[in-house]
Amino acid sequence: MLFETTHKVSDIVWALDHQGFLCFSGIGDKEQILTRIAAFFPSAALSEIQKGEAHLYEVAERFFNEGDLGEGFPKAICYGTAFQQDVWKALREMPAYERMSYAELAMKVGRPKAVRAVGSAVGANPISPFIPCHRILPKSGGVGQYGWGSALKQSLLESEKTFARNM
Repeated sequence: MLFETTHKVSDIVWALDHQGFLCFSGIGDKEQILTRIAAFFPSAALSEIQKGEAHLYEVAERFFNEGDLGEGFPKAICYGTAFQQDVWKALREMPAYERMSYAELAMKVGRPKAVRAVGSAVGANPISPFIPCHRILPKSGGVGQYGWGSALKQSLLESEKTFARNM
């Protein structure tokens, strides 16, 4: 099932399986998101995008306004290696106001020499922005790359900066 919610930063498309588990989400251009979902789940029959149920909208709003997924976030199934799971767990534990470099994230997951592998795991995140890979920045400065576009990454970071100032 595909659902769409709209909020101040961008549209989100949520892909839920037949049991209601979130297995993929994307932010930004709907056609790009659908292409990625089809590539990620090549044997899945994709349904037409429906307007998000109220609770999905509320979850997205709480995430973008308060930095918290809180109650109502659908259970997620994230397919990945044990290493990817470790990286994604570390990302989920980051507060909305925190930023980190790829090297710092590698240290956090106990693999200080695996900076490139950490970068690959960050890029393979299937439920962006809810596993907040946009909070990882290059040590050299700037916002760096983002699977949904650097401009959108900048918008997400600015949105979170506003939230952090209001805490």
